[in-house]
Amino acid sequence: MPKSSLDPLQTLLHSQKNLDIFRSEGLWYCDPHFLRSNGIPVINFIQNKGDMVFVNRGLVYWIKSLGATVNSGWNLMGNDLEQIGLLLKRYEFNKKYEMENIINVKTFCFDLLNNLVAFPRLLAGEGLKNKGFLLLKTAVERFLEEEEKMREDTVKSLHEKAQKKFRLEANDGLNVIDF
Repeated sequence: MPKSSLDPLQTLLHSQKNLDIFRSEGLWYCDPHFLRSNGIPVINFIQNKGDMVFVNRGLVYWIKSLGATVNSGWNLMGNDLEQIGLLLKRYEFNKKYEMENIINVKTFCFDLLNNLVAFPRLLAGEGLKNKGFLLLKTAVERFLEEEEKMREDTVKSLHEKAQKKFRLEANDGLNVIDF
């Protein structure tokens, strides 16, 4: 199914089946006839023994077994700007819907920046002014800001707990220690 059909599908399933496809990712299956009858384009086929199926980036897909099956999926990524952009968009999407990422995007981006030699197309053109480098740099800066905020929130929470504990002890005749 093309990515452009995702919002109409979400609206349709939410209104008719009270299902939020983003929060229930991987936990539902849509009958192709239901989709087609509601104007959602879909392609379906039977994968025979020994067949391999490649799904392009950005497509929505389901797998339905006609019997016993073993499913193995590999997430492969090309070394181009579009792939990095899609990875970061999916990271933000997963964060918004409180979904776990399959790969650790933060670590991947840090590793990618540390090993840019392995991805020469990202640096093609203007070097450090290149769009691929700037995209990664912006993402890593945002990750660092998020980590700093989490650290500050943790320190603040520990500080508040310590103050509360020391005030409670003061009520028992101990001295209040303020930070």
